[in-house]
Amino acid sequence: MHTTPLLAADALTVFGIVGLGVVAVIGLILLIMISQYLQLWLQAFLSGARVSLLDLIMMRLRKVPPSVIVLNRITAKKAGLEVPTNLLEAHFMAGGRIDRVIRAMIAADKAKIDLGWDRATSIDLAGQRACRERLQGRDQFGWRLRALHRRRLVAVEQDPKPLAGLLASQGFGPV
Repeated sequence: MHTTPLLAADALTVFGIVGLGVVAVIGLILLIMISQYLQLWLQAFLSGARVSLLDLIMMRLRKVPPSVIVLNRITAKKAGLEVPTNLLEAHFMAGGRIDRVIRAMIAADKAKIDLGWDRATSIDLAGQRACRERLQGRDQFGWRLRALHRRRLVAVEQDPKPLAGLLASQGFGPV
């Protein structure tokens, strides 16, 4: 009778040690996962452009590089602009170039030009669409261009005569 209570106490001790070991392993895994974001969080915190650790983890889950968002947020904050992380993330996921938008907004602010976030991002996305269309061989009017060389139109698939005036007004040389 005397040995049974001792075995129960030993079993509780063993379960306690195993439970503590499991908690320690889970804690170590969480610490390793969070440590990769700790440097970014600390950098943002010390620069005044606060971003929560949860936001950094959620960015990674949404396939948005947290370093791009945080560094551009810090740049904007140091220049006196307040741009929330959710807007930066949304523009990145829409295919925009965050660094160009932030630099343009800073330059516009220093030149006393009113360039808000919505306008800057729409210009960025529209510019990328035009570049994609140019790479695909179409200009902004839908004409298929063969080659552009030194701002001169070398050949077009359509009849160039009606287009000559419009092309000249767009900065292209004579057809």
